[in-house]
Amino acid sequence: MPDEPTTLSMLAGLEADATGTLLSAKERQEAMGGIAEAVTAAQGAGSWTGAAAAVLDRIATDLQTPLANLLREGWRQDGELRKSVTGTGSKAAPYGEVSLHDHKVTALIRPSAQLVVNGIEGPKIEFVVRTTLTFSALILVVRKAVITGFKAGKIVAALEVNYVSNRGDKKEYPVIRPRKREFQADREFVLPGGGIAIV
Repeated sequence: MPDEPTTLSMLAGLEADATGTLLSAKERQEAMGGIAEAVTAAQGAGSWTGAAAAVLDRIATDLQTPLANLLREGWRQDGELRKSVTGTGSKAAPYGEVSLHDHKVTALIRPSAQLVVNGIEGPKIEFVVRTTLTFSALILVVRKAVITGFKAGKIVAALEVNYVSNRGDKKEYPVIRPRKREFQADREFVLPGGGIAIV
């Protein structure tokens, strides 16, 4: 992973990262169009372009979560990995490498925006951000039960942002269509913030 922590906002293309990757003008327009439709469905007819831009900025703010945080939560809940990293009792191996079984971790974040029209509080607009991390042939670097990075394999991160209908069916409608980033270890990647403590 890059030295600068990759956030979900970067992954969504709402914030520039070291590669400068952002939503294209067309993708941003599509996202604002989806939000405008969501606001119209909740509030009624009207021009909601300004509101859509503000809501998209709010989503970007809510997605400042570093990608490493999702790794931390997913790996802490993995009993097999925790046992491999920490060992048990006197058998704990504080230094070394651990081969990680191939698997996926999915995380949901539910940002929302409160509409205010002419000073009157309107309905809440809700979204769901679904992030899926797919791990393949990873070899983790471990120091004192802390995963400090990985030196082989890859992580594929996929993210999508959907509007959640405020009707009873809670149906989801795409705002930002699935975007993917791949982190391939052709050298050792060091995780930011000192790594991920498993215990």
